Amino acid sequence: MTKKRATAAAARTSPPPRSRTRRAPRAAAAVVAGPSEGVVEALEAGAVLVRADAERWRCAVLRTHAGPPLVLAVGEVVLFAPLGPGRGCVLGRVEPYDPAAPAELHLRATESLTLTCGESSVELSAHGKVAVRGVDVVTTAKRKNRIKGGSVDIN
Repeated sequence: MTKKRATAAAARTSPPPRSRTRRAPRAAAAVVAGPSEGVVEALEAGAVLVRADAERWRCAVLRTHAGPPLVLAVGEVVLFAPLGPGRGCVLGRVEPYDPAAPAELHLRATESLTLTCGESSVELSAHGKVAVRGVDVVTTAKRKNRIKGGSVDIN
């Protein structure tokens, strides 16, 4: 075998020579886990800062309905989902389940508030007007049942 043929055959069978330059190490990819518990550390315009496992997460808040948004306070425990390095989304407040009705319930609206059930409704306006409507309206009192006003129209 000639020297030229032997060199060509060796080139086909031997692996290519290794590069002597070293590559820079790759940055470790951020590990994004599933939902986690965290504590509200601060509230900022447009973000809730949550601390979990010695990391700080800048979170948006998940809104699941058109009603009032979730109101959080510093120190509350929340469930949040990491979305990327340092970013997350608060899914809700973590608290014990209590099926009992609250002792007080405050509803607030800026223009009007209406409670409706079938053909009955109670409407409150920001101007102070209260309208009670229904097929039959009954008022009951164990003691006095007073009707007061600048003028009272009956029928």
